[in-house]
Amino acid sequence: MLRNEQIGTAEYKTKVNFWWVNQGRSFRIEREEDIISVPERLSEMRTYPYFWENIHEVRNEDVIFHYVKGAIRAISRVVDDKIEKIQREKGVYKHERGLKVKVEYADIKVDYQDILCHFEEFKNTLRGKDNPFNCKRAVKQGYLFRFSPEGAKVIRAVYGKPFPLEIERYFKTK
Repeated sequence: MLRNEQIGTAEYKTKVNFWWVNQGRSFRIEREEDIISVPERLSEMRTYPYFWENIHEVRNEDVIFHYVKGAIRAISRVVDDKIEKIQREKGVYKHERGLKVKVEYADIKVDYQDILCHFEEFKNTLRGKDNPFNCKRAVKQGYLFRFSPEGAKVIRAVYGKPFPLEIERYFKTK
């Protein structure tokens, strides 16, 4: 268990939201373009999952943890929350027409198993179904999920060094 001095002292200077995005093949493309993207809602779609709708809730300065193949591979902050339509790459995306938000990525690596060791410390701060984990603590299928400040503190502590970019300013150690 992490000691309180390590994770319990983070304070937030401004109100930001934390997000968890699951990316597979899209990670490389979205990382290169400094975006996150979801399919555009089209009339012929039978369903449009809540985790795609979440792109409308993302705001400037929000922090996003990018999960890819068993680890957090990057962290980003939203630099322009204006949603723009895009044409997405064939063969990578099932739906080619999409919506994007501009973010600024920085590479980090935090293994999921290391986060899982501290799951009890933040599990009660995750809201309903709109979080990245299922009842067995595995990462859900889906794209953009809400994440908690407490979960962000755990990832920061497990990472063991300051986050890059403008993100570290949200964490102030007493």
